[in-house]
Amino acid sequence: MPKDFSNCGECPFNPYNKTVAKRAHTFSCTVLNALPLEKEAHNSKTLLVFEDPGIIEWEHRIPIFDARKPDAAGKSYSNSAGSLIAHAFEVCKMNRTDYDITEAVQCFPDIKANKIQSEIDRASIFCLHNLFSDIYGRGYSKIICFGDVAERSVLQVVEIIKSIDSRYSIFPTKLVHPSAMGRTLTDLINDIKQNL
Repeated sequence: MPKDFSNCGECPFNPYNKTVAKRAHTFSCTVLNALPLEKEAHNSKTLLVFEDPGIIEWEHRIPIFDARKPDAAGKSYSNSAGSLIAHAFEVCKMNRTDYDITEAVQCFPDIKANKIQSEIDRASIFCLHNLFSDIYGRGYSKIICFGDVAERSVLQVVEIIKSIDSRYSIFPTKLVHPSAMGRTLTDLINDIKQNL
């Protein structure tokens, strides 16, 4: 289902929000003329939900991009969530195409400024309609959330689905975000081995 900004209202990352338009910095939604990220679908029974795209995911238009190799400017992002997940999958002999992958917040907020946690939390509320369409009716047997924002968003969507279909019984599993402070690659590998 194509996504647009029609349900994004006062989201802090919506380029059509008048408050956003008044800000002095440039928003990537406007610069790249890009819509919210689509779910990476592989007809899996397991959905991986991450918090929000980084700049590298936004530029490549996929959730969780492996950016360990330097780009044309020679910059690499070996500690990004996408790179850490890719490395952990290699160690565990897993493939990302075994999973459907999405983000709780589906826009990258700002190229020039760092993301502000309160804005990410607020944006996640406006992205619930996108996350709902990513989850509802897909028959997932497992939903793995990486990080607090992902877990909160999925729990809200699960409650909405249960209000529509009381038989819905999937409860998400929360893992620590791959690039959380103090988190090691070994921690991530162990989480993946135990939960995926």
